[in-house]
Amino acid sequence: MTRPPSLLALPVALLAIMLLAPPGRAQGRAPLFQPAVRLDAFFSRVLALQAGVGVSVPAGTNLRVSLVGAAGASTEHGRRGVSGRIDALGRFLLDPTFGTRWVPYVAGGLSLRYDRVPRWRAALVLLVGMGGPKHGRVVPFLEAGWGDGVRVGFGFRAAIPGRR
Repeated sequence: MTRPPSLLALPVALLAIMLLAPPGRAQGRAPLFQPAVRLDAFFSRVLALQAGVGVSVPAGTNLRVSLVGAAGASTEHGRRGVSGRIDALGRFLLDPTFGTRWVPYVAGGLSLRYDRVPRWRAALVLLVGMGGPKHGRVVPFLEAGWGDGVRVGFGFRAAIPGRR
């Protein structure tokens, strides 16, 4: 019997591709999609830790629209189970010219989350975050906020040439 792949395998593979793949430029334009890998912790009645992947698309000077999928483990009153979610978020950059080393942003949207108990549920999400300085072809980020309880996360997004 084969062992299923680790939940961290997909985010690690995506990060490796982001770091090792040659920068792509279609006809001299910056790429439209900005892939990301992330790790998030949730603190409420149900505790959860999830690894995920996502993609952001610029929707204006200050706005990025993101879709995130994540999976991990959760626990409630000693009962453990699988956990997962899909987020649809808008991220508003407070410094769209990237004049500061760390760029603050606010984000909001909807999350559809699954935990063994209480199963599927929807939640509004409100986050504050900071996008860090570019390191090669990746940009680190940190986030904290509310979405079915307190949530904190960090990760790496692919850097867009000429931007973060």
